[in-house]
Amino acid sequence: MTSRGGRLYFDGSPIEAEAYFVAAGPWTPSLVKVDLRLYRCSAHSVEGERVPNMIVEDDVNEFYVVPESGKRAIVGGPDSTLSRPEDGFRYEPSEPYEVLERVSRRMPVAELMRPMSSWSAPCASGPDGLPVVGEVDDRVYVIAGLDGAGLTLSPALSRLLVEIAEGTADEDPLLSPARKALDGPLEPFDSICVGLS
Repeated sequence: MTSRGGRLYFDGSPIEAEAYFVAAGPWTPSLVKVDLRLYRCSAHSVEGERVPNMIVEDDVNEFYVVPESGKRAIVGGPDSTLSRPEDGFRYEPSEPYEVLERVSRRMPVAELMRPMSSWSAPCASGPDGLPVVGEVDDRVYVIAGLDGAGLTLSPALSRLLVEIAEGTADEDPLLSPARKALDGPLEPFDSICVGLS
């Protein structure tokens, strides 16, 4: 799909509809004219005799660890900003070892873990780390910026979007495309902490 002069097109022909619903992934932020942050998210499955039995997120050393099963865990490091979404699928073979090095600064047991598999993908989020759900133009609705968590977030947010379009629900001010973007990416938890301070 492309957008020209406020109209949506598919294969060169304008799309005619009473309402348009756009699920905007990393390739389509310009389609809905919403400011999205594009970045590469990656994760690595690692194995070791001892793995943490709790989720650990360290913003100082820039890593996270999520227990998987038995002797396995998922680890990840810092995200990198993308100028081209397709670059989000690329990563260096040394990356899981670099992440384990970050983890070992806080959890020495990580020095004994070994990478099993890795994956990466282009992801998008709102500049404040929250999704974008609502009306962007007359009868044009968008759901975007799911921050790599589309599988878990999209069912509830899609339902909200349909209810907004039907007029049975109002836009959530935190998720509205018209909200004022915050300076820099903030995770939802960080936003809560700012509100408490």
